[in-house]
Amino acid sequence: MRITVIGAGAIGSLVAGYLKDKRKDVSLIGSPASAEAIKRDGLSISGARGDFKLRLDTASRMHSPCDLAVLAVKTQDVDKAIKDNLDFIKDSVVLTTQNGVQADNLVARYIPKEKIISSIVMFGSTCIEPARVVHNFEGSWIVGKQFSVNDKDTQEAVAALGEIFPVVVTADIQGMK
Repeated sequence: MRITVIGAGAIGSLVAGYLKDKRKDVSLIGSPASAEAIKRDGLSISGARGDFKLRLDTASRMHSPCDLAVLAVKTQDVDKAIKDNLDFIKDSVVLTTQNGVQADNLVARYIPKEKIISSIVMFGSTCIEPARVVHNFEGSWIVGKQFSVNDKDTQEAVAALGEIFPVVVTADIQGMK
């Protein structure tokens, strides 16, 4: 499975870094400053699981399609992140990580609703500066579809993400949010 994490902040960098550490096919999309810092210095992760540095494919925009796009930007940046990368994610499964359900509604303007998986991130991290993230505490990742029933796409996302965090699947993600 080809995974692209859009958002090189606290959650996005942590997820991309842990996926890369598990040898997953992952790329990280961030602001030009973040992408350049990670390309130049590598991504440093410290905290709950120790300290390490790694290199991963990083850019300010996507250049190829993916199977799963993890949308890890702030809610106010969702629209721009989708528009900037739409050519490469329009046929992908998109997993939102924002609090509340507004991000799912924004993504649904561009992506078929049945391809959107919503989530609640129960682990914590802090982006100290571009290319430096602290994993503050462990926790699970709650996922489910807001607009349709959990299906094969959900199972495949859970299989990939479950290698880095415990994943709980719910049939009522909107109620949980």
